[in-house]
Amino acid sequence: MNSYPLSELKGKILVVDDQLNNHHLLSSILTEQGYEVRKAINGKMALMGVQTDPPDLILLDIKMPEMDGYQVCEQLKASAQTKEIPVIFLSALNEAWDKVRAFRIGGVDYISKPFHPEEVLARVENHLTIRRLQQQLQEQNARLRQEQDKSESLLLNILPEAIAQKLKQNACPIAEQFDQATILFADIVGFTPLAEEMSPQKLVNLLNQIFSIFDELTQKHGVEKIKTIGDAYMVVSGLPRVRADHAEA
Repeated sequence: MNSYPLSELKGKILVVDDQLNNHHLLSSILTEQGYEVRKAINGKMALMGVQTDPPDLILLDIKMPEMDGYQVCEQLKASAQTKEIPVIFLSALNEAWDKVRAFRIGGVDYISKPFHPEEVLARVENHLTIRRLQQQLQEQNARLRQEQDKSESLLLNILPEAIAQKLKQNACPIAEQFDQATILFADIVGFTPLAEEMSPQKLVNLLNQIFSIFDELTQKHGVEKIKTIGDAYMVVSGLPRVRADHAEA
């Protein structure tokens, strides 16, 4: 029998069957091909093992005492932690209704007993490949959402919200002319000597406190922050939303 290092194992398979001879046969077939195989002789043991260490795929018998395979699958699919694990039913029940029920409750495949080793391996490999591709897609989508959130946050930091929304919507033209607006530029008197006396960390904390208060005031009065540079804070009133009281705001 081949021995594979942990780093080269193809995946973790949980075999759930109350017949020990099926355990031995499936374990031999799968471990020979580089899979890590765990075993459970009943449904309750399977559910406990899955919660402790979720496998990559489950081979699940249907006819078992106390809790049959259908009930096990239903509980797996009802849990957020285990609902994505592929379940392949492996059973001597060959009626069409048995197979339909297996698929309806969340099984991804159905192998009839007596099974052929080549068929088991082919179906296991196929569904593990599908699952890995799904996981890769989910991870890529999550990274894209993170990058999108960063981009939107950056836009809102450097542009007024209305302009940022136009950029996101590919609106054209973005540039507009405003005949009347009021710009306020404020800085801290004596900032240079103050900066020489304070540590960088204390100085940054002080600026954050001051600018946070300015941010609250801009929201309160409905004006737009243009930028902050060093100790300088610039806001504008009357754009991008035209308002007659831009100077008073």
